[in-house]
Amino acid sequence: MQSLIIDSINQTYFHRWTTEEKKKFYKFISNYDVTLNSEGKPNWQDVREKYQNYLGVQNLDKTINDIEKIVNKIKIKCVQVINPNSDYMDLENDELAELNISVEEAQRLNKNSNMLFFIRKSILSNNCQLFKSAVEELKKRNEELKKDDPAFMPGKYDPEKQDL
Repeated sequence: MQSLIIDSINQTYFHRWTTEEKKKFYKFISNYDVTLNSEGKPNWQDVREKYQNYLGVQNLDKTINDIEKIVNKIKIKCVQVINPNSDYMDLENDELAELNISVEEAQRLNKNSNMLFFIRKSILSNNCQLFKSAVEELKKRNEELKKDDPAFMPGKYDPEKQDL
């Protein structure tokens, strides 16, 4: 059963995450990360909706604030795992201790998060103008690839349909 917790410092309400919920959310956010809105800021509503779809539920009992907090805690936890001597260490109050994140998993999440942020912020921003300017070059390079090339994609490749 979920319990409603009052954060007296921020005067907000949030729902406690069970261990199973934390594990599911960690798996989700490791692959998806945080989308950006048109202003280049995190789109927590979109993350919440995608997570709700990922779980296949109609009503998610987590607020946008809950989602933002757990994402930030996961990222801090990954920094702790990668750099055990970091200033972020707080082992006594580690709410994510049961996740058992390995160094490799933390590095992968950190790398994917940084890479997706760069792609979303730099390449897909401004209505994907930078991406659209390179579509013809992508098509041309794909046609030139040999079948034994690791980047070769069998069938007809259309970056405008498959990459956007």
